Amino acid sequence: MKKIKYYVFSSLKRQLVFNIIIGVLCPLLLVMTFLFTQNREQMKRQAVENVEQKVDLITKQVEQILYNIHRVSDYYAYDEAFTLYTKKDYKEQESEKNIDIQRILLMFGKSDPLGNNVRIGAVLTREGELLNFKDPLMEQEGVLAKILDMDVYNKENLSKIIWHPLQDDFLTGEVTGAPRKDKVIIGTRRIINFYSGAVNAVHIFSLSEEEIWSRYADIVSEIYIVDSFGGLISSSNTDAVHAGCLEPEVMTMLEDNQNNHQEGSFEIEYQKKPYLVTVRTVSNADWRIIALNPVAAVTDSIDTLFLQVIIVSVACTLLCFLIILHISKRFLAPIAILRDSMQEVYDGNMDSYVVMRGDGEIQEMGSYYNSMLRQINQFIENKVETEKKKKQLELEVVMGQVNPHFLYNTLENIVWKSSEAGHPEIGRIAASLGRMYRLSINNGKIVIRIQQEIEHLMTYINIQTVRYQDRVEFDLLVNYEQIREFMTIKLMLQPAVENCFMYALEGIDRVMKIWVRIKVFPNLIRFEIIDNGSGMDKERLATVRKQIRMGMDPEDRKETKREKGFGIGLYSISERIRLYFGMNDAVAIRSRKGKGTVVAIGIPHILSEEVMDGTGSKTKTDYKSKSQTMDNLMEKR
Repeated sequence: MKKIKYYVFSSLKRQLVFNIIIGVLCPLLLVMTFLFTQNREQMKRQAVENVEQKVDLITKQVEQILYNIHRVSDYYAYDEAFTLYTKKDYKEQESEKNIDIQRILLMFGKSDPLGNNVRIGAVLTREGELLNFKDPLMEQEGVLAKILDMDVYNKENLSKIIWHPLQDDFLTGEVTGAPRKDKVIIGTRRIINFYSGAVNAVHIFSLSEEEIWSRYADIVSEIYIVDSFGGLISSSNTDAVHAGCLEPEVMTMLEDNQNNHQEGSFEIEYQKKPYLVTVRTVSNADWRIIALNPVAAVTDSIDTLFLQVIIVSVACTLLCFLIILHISKRFLAPIAILRDSMQEVYDGNMDSYVVMRGDGEIQEMGSYYNSMLRQINQFIENKVETEKKKKQLELEVVMGQVNPHFLYNTLENIVWKSSEAGHPEIGRIAASLGRMYRLSINNGKIVIRIQQEIEHLMTYINIQTVRYQDRVEFDLLVNYEQIREFMTIKLMLQPAVENCFMYALEGIDRVMKIWVRIKVFPNLIRFEIIDNGSGMDKERLATVRKQIRMGMDPEDRKETKREKGFGIGLYSISERIRLYFGMNDAVAIRSRKGKGTVVAIGIPHILSEEVMDGTGSKTKTDYKSKSQTMDNLMEKR
């Protein structure tokens, strides 16, 4: 209560605003909003009921059309006179085929003298003959190809009529120029012999879009009739009928609103406007009738009245505020400026200084505030510069810890091979060495693509293969398509693999195998270096893990590198990942004496555009949980 009381009575401006808004304006707006909302919803309900009645009538009429088509197909499915024609093989006897087509047309006329029903447009006989009743002179091969493209012999369709979306009538070459007459819905039905199960014929119906549209042409609503796949059957939108498919916005509406797959009425967002939608399902076909009505057309009158009342209320409120501002401007404006500036600083804008005019206590407060803000900014700049230098020094120290003895070993290899003059291996070693160090330098870049790091590793493997020959086998398991866009720090894999040659070969009398696997997880890329070498006992493994976490103790440096050097290269890798990607405990290791060693290195997903200045521009807090992820992945092995 104390806070509310202080807020209300601490200033004249607040008292006036509080009394006007809470005492007068809010109750008035609440009452008006309630009344207008009630009337608006009542109008929408009435509009929905009217549309539902009309859509139900359309549904029944469309169902009647489809029922009549099914009845016609049933009538001729097993009619003996009609079936005789479907058994004929006309071969090259086109004249006889045309005569039979005319006889069948007379048969159709006798069964439907008034022409009220949709007749069979064509028949594909079991002998592969096409009887085109709509245009017997139409080129047969093209029509037959389009019919076969409809998969008319698909056994899963049984003997149902399968309807295909709106398209040009390929059964006839006649074009009227009127889209609703020229566009048709094609229906196909397999007629199956009851006894043998073989297909006697395929009935093909060509239903004009105009035949369906005429059932709802006088309705104001925007109507779409679609199949289960979103294919257009009919529409009140002439442009959509002419195109033969749904407009992109309508297609998006059908895909985004799952409710339109169910019968009922609901409200959606379509063309950035609210629409009332009514959906009905045609029972004897997999069709849906969708009626769209803009809400604005239903509630326009009451919305206009409500808007006018709101405008008048807002105008009165603004007038009251102007009066209040005029009274309080001289007293509260300077404090408001200082308050707004503090808010900007709180939101992160550290350059939000204030300009105070006049003299007195408020002006002094502004001066003290500006001075304090300048001191804070200077402190932040100094802190950032210090941290940047510290990181750079740490990086230089870590990079300096990469053991250079491999260069010397390689040079010894070259000297050793040179004693066997005439062997081409010397040239290959030298070439691999040059390639390796060119990749190491890489124009001074620290963060490189993973493919480049793999290439650097393979040059190293090529050199070591010459030295150790049949004692070592190497296998690389990677999906290059998965890692194509990802980056890593350079010289990350080679030091880890080098440990296999330096330590894992000791004391084994078998061929040592080395596997390098690269796996991509949702938030992590893991590099595994696995060998079946000499391995380590528990005490040695604990020492190496400590070196990976903390580096080598000064006392340990007095001992031989042979004894203590295994974890230094891995520590270098772990420390560089921490400095560049902000990821702690990026390196994990497991080993068993006499069995081998597994080293896992994890890095976050880094894309090329995320690396801006070589210092890891991505926010480091994004990777705080990755070290736990690495431990979990190692435990699952």
